[in-house]
Amino acid sequence: MKILDPQLIVVTRHDTGFLNLTFDGKTYCNVRFRQLFPVSDPGNYVEIEHVEGDSSLEIGIIRSVSDLEEPFGQLVRNEIGIAYFVPEIRAIVSIEKFKGARGLETWTVDTDKGKKAFSIKADKENFAVHDNGVIHVTDSGQCRYKIINYQRFPKKMREHLEKYLP
Repeated sequence: MKILDPQLIVVTRHDTGFLNLTFDGKTYCNVRFRQLFPVSDPGNYVEIEHVEGDSSLEIGIIRSVSDLEEPFGQLVRNEIGIAYFVPEIRAIVSIEKFKGARGLETWTVDTDKGKKAFSIKADKENFAVHDNGVIHVTDSGQCRYKIINYQRFPKKMREHLEKYLP
């Protein structure tokens, strides 16, 4: 693992939309930024990979995106925001058993990004509670959602959700 000096990093967007990275006199085209701890330590310990076809090569790690000079930091934050898009469920509108498929439910929710309906296999594997109390829900399409304070939900929805929590 190579920790990179953020003062030596230059990030630019290529005409193709991909990001390029210049570090220590070398330019890498088509780089990807991946958080190593996206839930427990967002914005810190970000791996930079050079992507070529189906393979990738680790260039190194930056300790914190906030250490990058602007506008480079904003480019990286935007890329991470796209890769780790996790809407916040602010209200559960309804939960219905999915007809014809055992153990599936259709959830209709209000999120900070608008109303959404998704299917979920109703078992504990699709729910994770983190130390800070945030609950992550993964739907059948592997999209993730977060619930910051489920105690504010109506009693019926809270009780249904609690069935799946550890």
